[in-house]
Amino acid sequence: MRQKNKVLLDKRVVAHVQDNALKDYCLHENLYKAESSLAMQLRTKKIGFNAFLARQRVPNVSPDCTCEHPDQSVKHVVLFYPDIDRSNENLSPSSDFNLILTNAASLKKAVW
Repeated sequence: MRQKNKVLLDKRVVAHVQDNALKDYCLHENLYKAESSLAMQLRTKKIGFNAFLARQRVPNVSPDCTCEHPDQSVKHVVLFYPDIDRSNENLSPSSDFNLILTNAASLKKAVW
């Protein structure tokens, strides 16, 4: 019996900032490559959520969310999607969405 090949998580860190003056501006510091990719997709809103796919005219895709919200967008999924537990995160519907996507700590929480 042969085991299936397991895909290993790439543990290489994307960015290391040497200059302390720039540390506050580097959103990808200490993120793994997969986290960095997801963070970029969230920030640009070009991610495989239904709202984006429908705008790209992907056949048979409507912008509706699985929770029956009319728009499965980044903001909806990060702040409002009901199946995500946000109890230990600072990601509540009252959060400033733009601040979440431009702050390294809150962006990392949004990625996870």
